[in-house]
Order: sequence, then structure tokens, then C-alpha cells
Amino acid sequence: MEKKNFKVTPLPIKTNQICSAFPYLFTNPYSNCCIIGSKCTGKTTLLYNILKEACKEGMNVIIFCPTVKSDDAYQEIIKLMNKRKVNLQVFTHFIDPETGINRIDAIIEGIDNDTIDKLEEQSRQIIVKRKIDPQLARIMQFCNVGIPAISQSVEEIPELVEKKINKKKKTTNLRPETIILIDDLSSSLTKHRILYKCFTANRHRKLMVLVASHSCIDLEPSAYLQLDYLVLYPNLPTDKILDLNTKIGLSDETDTNKSNKLLTKYFEATKKGKSKYDFLLIRKKENTFFRNFNEPI
Repeated sequence: MEKKNFKVTPLPIKTNQICSAFPYLFTNPYSNCCIIGSKCTGKTTLLYNILKEACKEGMNVIIFCPTVKSDDAYQEIIKLMNKRKVNLQVFTHFIDPETGINRIDAIIEGIDNDTIDKLEEQSRQIIVKRKIDPQLARIMQFCNVGIPAISQSVEEIPELVEKKINKKKKTTNLRPETIILIDDLSSSLTKHRILYKCFTANRHRKLMVLVASHSCIDLEPSAYLQLDYLVLYPNLPTDKILDLNTKIGLSDETDTNKSNKLLTKYFEATKKGKSKYDFLLIRKKENTFFRNFNEPI
């Protein structure tokens, strides 16, 4: 019997489509980033600046933070999002206190009828008045079409979705369709163990996930390995930084002085005398280190 050589060939799709519209921040628009720092180190300021660069009209931004409705910094973020005309939703927790629904699970799995009922009141009223099927409403959200105006006919909706999808195919510099921001919910993240699922769904759902935390130990172990970017602010405990080597999958490298490479880079990036907003950025997949976003160290 004649032997036949077998060769794996690439799928007939364009491989250059994942090209970030903001490569000076993140080279992959569908990425996971964890920001770790104690109180008053500048985490929310950094989140504001990331959203300022990443968000455009029609995108979905979902914020989970206990102080989102009272914190002055978050009020500035909300103002910015409204100015950019994004589809903004804010919650104090990702677990609905009335129904127990995990909102992040609903986003990843697809919005069901119960979750649609939790949409913004105005949007919900339009869905009811227009008799829009909930499944179609879900498709519209993830295609960034948005809830149609009363003046538009229901028959126009599929055409709007198709035009939006076709337009996206021609886009080379991509942005996430949805940004999920989770801040100051560290204990809940560990308890509900949702980040791994969230982190592994980003490419399929075209998500960017931003997590801000006070401690290096607040994420579930499996989630650390799915991180694309890690931001470390000054004054974190040395032993916790060393522990991150294993958690995020960095090799236990040493520099010429036999010191831990991650620790050396951390102190170099955050040493006193520089800006108070300085931090160490780790691009994990490239195994590279930066002070802030654009200064290699």
C-alpha cells in the first residue's frame, strides 16, 4: 500500500486580522490585563487612560466595581464613556443581588431572557415596543448595532447587522467589541472562580478584560496563566512579586548579578524619583518588561 505524506496546512483565513488599533498599549485588542497596586497608587487613573484610548462610539463597556456610583474617579470615567457614546453598563457587583444571576457568565455564554430583562430601562422598553426577539437583541449587542431607534423598521434590523459584520471584515486595526472592567472585587473573584472562563473567552467574544486588584494573590491560579499583560505598581511585597514568577508562567530567570529578573525589573521601573504614576508592565507572551507602556527596561 502506498504511503501518503500528511501535512498540516493553515486554515484559509486571514491571519493578519488581529491587529490592534492601539498597539502602543496592547498589541492584541482581545487581551487580558491585570493591574495590581495598593490604594491611591493610580490604578483608576490608568484605567481611565486605557479606556480613553481604546473606546470608540458603539462599543460595549461593562464596569463591575462596588464604588462605581460614588467614586469621583469613576464619575470621570462615566462622563468619558457618555461623551464617546459607548454602550455603558455599570454594576456594583457581577452577581445580581435580586436574581443571583452571574452577569459575567451571561455575557460569555450569551445573553438570555433573564439578562435582557436587566438591560437599561429605556432599551428594555424599546425592545418590548418594537417586539424585537431577545435572541436578535443579543446578536445586535455583540455586533455593536445597538438598540434601533423607534423610527427604524424591524425589517431593517437584519440588514443593519449584516452591514456591520461586513464592515468589520474589512477592518485591519481592530478594537474589542466589549470591554469588561472589574475593580475592587478581589475576594469575590476567588470565590466564584470566573476569571479563567472570562480570560479564555476573550478572542471568541472579542472581549478585552481589565482587572484591578490590591493584592498579588487575589486571582485564581489558572487565571494567571491566561494573562496577556500584568501591571505592577510600587510598594508591593517582595515575596509576592517573586511568587508571581511561577503564577504567570515566567521562567525563574536571573540577571548578571544573580538576582531575580522580575524583581530587578520591578524595582527599576518603580524606583523613587520618577513619576508617581510609574509602573512595571509585563508583556507576558513576549516576556518583555517596560516602565509604563513605552519604555523598555
